[in-house]
Amino acid sequence: MNFISIFSVFLHPKRKTKVNKATAGKPTSTLGSFIEMAAKDVSMSTVVNYLTAVRSFGRFNNEKDVALSSITADSVKAYERWLREQGVCNNTISCYLRSLRAIYNKGVRWRKVRDAKPFKDVFMGNEQTVKTSLKAGELQRLQALDLPAGSFLAFACDLFLFSF
Repeated sequence: MNFISIFSVFLHPKRKTKVNKATAGKPTSTLGSFIEMAAKDVSMSTVVNYLTAVRSFGRFNNEKDVALSSITADSVKAYERWLREQGVCNNTISCYLRSLRAIYNKGVRWRKVRDAKPFKDVFMGNEQTVKTSLKAGELQRLQALDLPAGSFLAFACDLFLFSF
């Protein structure tokens, strides 16, 4: 799978984009090209998290590839704001930002970009989620459903009820 063509430089004409001067003018590593290297030696679930975060960051950037050196504190904060405007919950935003930070930090470690600490001032913790449960009456209604015997839906309902 090739991720190079998925993303590119920011296209936000109303906003000036700062560039990491330490790497300006040098051959750049983009998120799209770097994701394959960053995904080595991590679990499959981590790779999936990386890809999801990079795709989301790409949507923020109008499907353009972004140079690692173009990722600044301003662009990260703008991305965080954009995610909130899209209705993304805080824990998902935090997961995306942690994944992007991990990829960026690998770029720093492998000397693809100088660390400008673009993720320094963004929230990356987890909020406690409110757990809701079914009430006894709702469980009784599920149990009373007239589902076709042997159907997948009846099997799924039985498994669900068995979990209580």
